[in-house]
Amino acid sequence: MPIMTKAGYTPPKENKPKNTPKKKKRKGKRGKGIGTAGVVSLVIFFIALAVGAGTIYIYNATQPYANAFLPGVTLAGYPLGGATWENARALILQRTQEDIAGWSYTLTGGEKTYSLSAQDVALAVDEEATLAPLWSIGREGGMIGRFIAMLQLQREPVSGEIEITYDLAAADALLKQIKTDVESDPVDATFRFAPGNSEPFRFTDEADGYALDTAPLKTGIEKAVASITPGTAEIVPEPIEPAVTRAQLEQGISLRARVRMTLTQDEGGRNNAAIAARMLNGVRIDPGETRTFNEIVGKRVEENGYVAAPEPAYGPYANGVGGGVCQVSTALYRAALLADVTVSERNAAAYPMTDFCEIGQEAAVSDQGLDLALRNDTDAPLFITARTYTTEADKETVATIEIQIIGLPLENRIELVSEGVEGTMADTPVYYRDQAGEYATYTDEQVPVHDGLPGWEATVTRRTLDGEGKVLSTEEISKDSYAPVAPVIYVGTTER
Repeated sequence: MPIMTKAGYTPPKENKPKNTPKKKKRKGKRGKGIGTAGVVSLVIFFIALAVGAGTIYIYNATQPYANAFLPGVTLAGYPLGGATWENARALILQRTQEDIAGWSYTLTGGEKTYSLSAQDVALAVDEEATLAPLWSIGREGGMIGRFIAMLQLQREPVSGEIEITYDLAAADALLKQIKTDVESDPVDATFRFAPGNSEPFRFTDEADGYALDTAPLKTGIEKAVASITPGTAEIVPEPIEPAVTRAQLEQGISLRARVRMTLTQDEGGRNNAAIAARMLNGVRIDPGETRTFNEIVGKRVEENGYVAAPEPAYGPYANGVGGGVCQVSTALYRAALLADVTVSERNAAAYPMTDFCEIGQEAAVSDQGLDLALRNDTDAPLFITARTYTTEADKETVATIEIQIIGLPLENRIELVSEGVEGTMADTPVYYRDQAGEYATYTDEQVPVHDGLPGWEATVTRRTLDGEGKVLSTEEISKDSYAPVAPVIYVGTTER
């Protein structure tokens, strides 16, 4: 129960239990913790602080390039970092305007010059194609995307080139014109054969042709345009050799063989031989071609100037219009054998023409069937010249026929060898009634007019000799049998 005193309120004494143990006090004081929430808050605070600082840094780093090219971007070797589109455009103009204005391309060939200007090829800069790819770097993803692009450019800078536009239609047209001006066909050498002149062969020279491949020229033009670099090129056409040169033609006019043969003394026979020789003169036989005597000389008729004359190819006593022409065919045949020309047809005479040539070397012809055919198996044309002429010898006029065969030169000399074996005589004569009374008048008259002639066997061999006369080869050309000719007796037609 409380006790009141003068001094005031005295609290009552507390009755304490005896022998009660005292509690020990802990050393130190326990601090008050911020807790998990506080830690999270601190982390968020610092992250926010870092993000804010980073954002400010990125902003400060990228903001100058918001409307400019990023560092590490170059154009034609010039850095564009920090430059605006207009700055870059001005750079392009500065770099290209003068070059474009002064661009040209010149092509020269011979005495001609061709040129192209920037205006011809519509040379210009494609600003959009040049700048757009560089401008687009770092334009996606906002500020962060730009910053990442800047970091990449630090490691791997990007370089662009100035893009050019042009039109090569004018270049194509010019190259087409150059091709027309330059190209030409080769010209073969030619000659004209005019036998009888002092210079029977008249030649023209060959000339190279030219072909032009314009593709390399166009490639050069396009490279020069694309790099805005003036250029020059030489027009070098490819020569095309002619198929025939003058040297080849001149090589093909060597004298392969010449035959001179005395003609019959009969005036009609000489006349006929001269006509046939004129027809034969100047004949050309091309490689692989066959020409025949009858085709060349034509019909032996009076309308063609031929007259009646002895025809020894048909026998010693035969006569007919065109007689004597066989002398020309015989001379041609012998020339062909000596010229090593292929004889695809030849006929022996009825009796050896030994007045004009060695036995077995004649060639009988007739516009009724018998012919002489020559084939050119060489690689060049063959030419025939033929003429008849007269000379005076011992106060007599001697008629001669000369035939030449001209072509590629022969490698070796050729000679003909005739061998004849005489046979028997005819057993009985041949009797003719002398209607004209030229030899016999009366029926009891028998006048011998021609003696009989023996038969013959003739072999002709062609031998090839080298320059020293050594026989290289022997070839049998012909083997002919000639029947004996019976004596001719004319009997008159008038009774006594």
